Amino acid sequence: MGEVQLSLENGTGSFSTAEVLINTEEMYRNFFENSIDGMFRITRFGRIMSANPAMARIFGYDSPKEFIHSIKNIGKQIYVDIEKYNALKRLMRKQDAVHDFEFQAIDKAGGKIWVCQNVRAVRNEAGLLLYYEGTIRDISPRKDLEDQLIQSQKMEAIGRLAGGIAHDFNNILTTMMGNAELALYQLAPQNPVRKRIKIIRETAERAAQLTRQLLTISRKQVISPVVLNINNAVDNVGKILDRLLGEDVQCSITLGESVLPIRADACQIEQVILNLAVNARDAMPNGGKLNISTSTVYLDQDYCKNHPEVVSGDYAMISVSDTGTGISDASMEHIFEPFYTTKAAGNGLGLSIVYGVVKQCGGCIEAVSTVGIGSSFKVYFPCVAETEKIKENPFSPPEGFMPSGKENILIVEDEVFIRELISDVLYRCGYTVYSAASAEEALAGYDSGGSRIDLLITDVILPGMRGQELAEELKARLPDMKVIFMSGYTDDRIRHSDILEGRAHFLPKPFTPVILAKKVREVLVPNEADIANV
Repeated sequence: MGEVQLSLENGTGSFSTAEVLINTEEMYRNFFENSIDGMFRITRFGRIMSANPAMARIFGYDSPKEFIHSIKNIGKQIYVDIEKYNALKRLMRKQDAVHDFEFQAIDKAGGKIWVCQNVRAVRNEAGLLLYYEGTIRDISPRKDLEDQLIQSQKMEAIGRLAGGIAHDFNNILTTMMGNAELALYQLAPQNPVRKRIKIIRETAERAAQLTRQLLTISRKQVISPVVLNINNAVDNVGKILDRLLGEDVQCSITLGESVLPIRADACQIEQVILNLAVNARDAMPNGGKLNISTSTVYLDQDYCKNHPEVVSGDYAMISVSDTGTGISDASMEHIFEPFYTTKAAGNGLGLSIVYGVVKQCGGCIEAVSTVGIGSSFKVYFPCVAETEKIKENPFSPPEGFMPSGKENILIVEDEVFIRELISDVLYRCGYTVYSAASAEEALAGYDSGGSRIDLLITDVILPGMRGQELAEELKARLPDMKVIFMSGYTDDRIRHSDILEGRAHFLPKPFTPVILAKKVREVLVPNEADIANV
């Protein structure tokens, strides 16, 4: 046998052809055995000839031998969609090689994984097909991130649409609700028209609830975050669950010890719990068990890699699980989308509202379900420092009275019906009221009259100068003047810090005369102990 001259770092050495072949074979064997990608050879009929350890590992098998013996036909046993396999075969007949072919595969446990395949046909000198060989890489983590990005973009687009619709609707509903309530004040109790007006008011309130849900989905809802303990929220909701769930559903609540506080809107947290509980009830038409629990968990860096919207740290978790009908894989992909529902009745907003609240709080949500066994939802809210003071009773509802006062109030609103409604309500409450359709008109009126203004109520979006700019102009002249901003949705020009820290107050549309009067008095005299009822 001949010799081959090889150049080495320290000189020239001689190796026999046999030695070179042995070394080359050993090198490729090591490469085959230690590759992070799956490597394979298969017959033209789909039978596996050889596979490396990575190939077995990707598909959940203990060894290449087990993998080879278990898979009799890759088209039927590996591919989730047989049409994908047929498409690959058609491509191979045309071009003998396919690169970056992505498909969903089935692993040993029956689970689904995403893989990327490169494959080529190996032929002899006469062009006869001998076998196929190639590589496979598990791309499930990347596909998961892509799906999350697509879902996020889809929800963002829906949110922008919902926010715009809600903004216009809230202006209309403010006028409807307010005038209906004022009409009821003016009609005698026995007047038959009262029944019709009550129907108008109640219908408008239902529409207002729908727009609030749309704003929650779009994350444009005005919120009032406070430091609170989710145990209190669960306990508060638990008091009414028996009436909501019915006798056939057994509900157990387990509150974790020393659950760290979170910063969130108390009403929204209750809404999350209620929506998840009602959703679980609907999944158990013949009864079942509902379990609600809380705890503090730590989400580490590994978790955050698969959930890029969160950062590592302590999170307060609410877990809601049921023994219901479960959710199919096809439905699971859409459960957080607005208006998607599998129920005969319902608007499909429950879980999308939960999703919107959780994202607005900087948290995340996980859903796991098995058809015929049940579903489990875990909601994570970022914790705040224990040193921050928890609000005593953030879940108490506001009182429903209509207070009065004698102060001077300037109203700036370009929608004439809303402007007239607010003026009428506050005039009835005893205030001296001035109004304008724009910021420029308001400034001109003040410059010509110079009257004292105790409170400015302005819409955020105005023609020409915006509401915040108007407030800054007037505050420069009247430092003691209070301000209430109002809008159909949260405008980006109002800084959240201003609202949260008390430097600005916000009145979301739609609102009733009672809510308006209470908000005005609350801003003018924050610590007033005794407010007369009108």
